[in-house]
Amino acid sequence: VDMEKAELIFIPWPLMGHLAQLVELAKLLINRDKKFSITVLISRLPASLDPITNKLIDSLVASYTTEALKFFQLHPTNHIPEWSSLSRGYTIQRQLDSQKPDVKKFIQQRRTDESSSSKLVGVVVDMFFTSIIDVADEFGIPSYVFFTSGAAFLGLMLHFQSLQDDHNQDVS
Repeated sequence: VDMEKAELIFIPWPLMGHLAQLVELAKLLINRDKKFSITVLISRLPASLDPITNKLIDSLVASYTTEALKFFQLHPTNHIPEWSSLSRGYTIQRQLDSQKPDVKKFIQQRRTDESSSSKLVGVVVDMFFTSIIDVADEFGIPSYVFFTSGAAFLGLMLHFQSLQDDHNQDVS
């Protein structure tokens, strides 16, 4: 009996610690339940800015591409980014935001692919790229946020938010 596959799309933040951890989660899900297939959408920073992550991407794609785990490279952006410790996050966010139409097009193609034996059941986004949830919402697809840091750090962040929201304390 051939069961329908449940496809997930993973969209990592394009830095090594985020990308590698999201791929590890994908591998865990696939190994735990054979009904899952996962496509990781890859956004590359220019090699001049981050050659190490680009080598990691090449290695991950070469090592882990299977029928159940695929990688799809988003089109590079055209802007010349600024790159410093202060502007890095903004630069990456701008690049990812400029690739939203590509993500939308990819999801649209996955939804209308008649030859596919899988059903798109969710989009897993990096904690720093929650703005892409709007695209999933347009298609009525559930979104899940992957928090890259450990549980203790998440607890600390939630505690600070509670101090600010519930107890009017300045946590800056």
